[in-house]
Amino acid sequence: MKTPICTGILMLTFLAHAQTQTEVLDTLYGNDKKVVAVFFPAPIRQAIVGGEHFTFNYNRESGQYFGLLQALPGPPGNLLAITTKGNVYTYIIKYTESLPRLNYFLDKKERIGREKPEVKKPVSASRPDSLTKVYYTKFSRFLVKQKSERLAMKRKNKLALKIHKLLYENDEMFLVMALINKSRIDYEVDAVRIASVVGNKKRKSSYQEVPIQPIFSWQAPTIIQKGAIKKFVFVLPKYVFTGNERLRVSVEERNGSRSMQVTLRHPHISLLTIP
Repeated sequence: MKTPICTGILMLTFLAHAQTQTEVLDTLYGNDKKVVAVFFPAPIRQAIVGGEHFTFNYNRESGQYFGLLQALPGPPGNLLAITTKGNVYTYIIKYTESLPRLNYFLDKKERIGREKPEVKKPVSASRPDSLTKVYYTKFSRFLVKQKSERLAMKRKNKLALKIHKLLYENDEMFLVMALINKSRIDYEVDAVRIASVVGNKKRKSSYQEVPIQPIFSWQAPTIIQKGAIKKFVFVLPKYVFTGNERLRVSVEERNGSRSMQVTLRHPHISLLTIP
């Protein structure tokens, strides 16, 4: 059976990573007279052996917890396996006439890593005290009076969600936004949600969304009357965006379908110095 190129590259990548570890890889032994069962802590999603003189068979459809190893005489090879939990295991495999074991029961601790990074926990912070709330309120009022910018904007059905400023101040981020209602009916706000987003939602393997919980909100809108503009400020825990991370703001309408979301890419975040 031909091995896909991408699988081969993945195998080489994980082997290179494993060889940099101080611990020596464990060895599994097999021969052509008996089958050796290798049990994993979770069902096997994918497995590959290095060398045509080795075979590792498992049920790809039912999510089998174990695979059967056999070997022909030849040089040592390797086994790379990924479970449905995303855990990665790799072992040296060797041919031997006399098998030391017929069954191997692997532990989760033996994994060399994960197929993709652990999902980040939601960014949050403790509630501010009364004096801090006074500061947040005064600073928010100051920010909305400043000259308006437009870092990002989304229009829909004569409605608009605009991001004016994103300011890093000490250990917080001040996000200045506005909702504009040019429609003929009032707009009732059900929720305003903020998150850090990485990747493309259509490609689930690369997509990651981390909610950012506000510490404080000033003039958070509940209803924007027809023809009105409402500016408001959210204070968030400081979050440094890296790589292709984006800040996404979503506004949902109560008892309606006129929801909006706007995405702010990291290079366009304004870092302002307030005297």
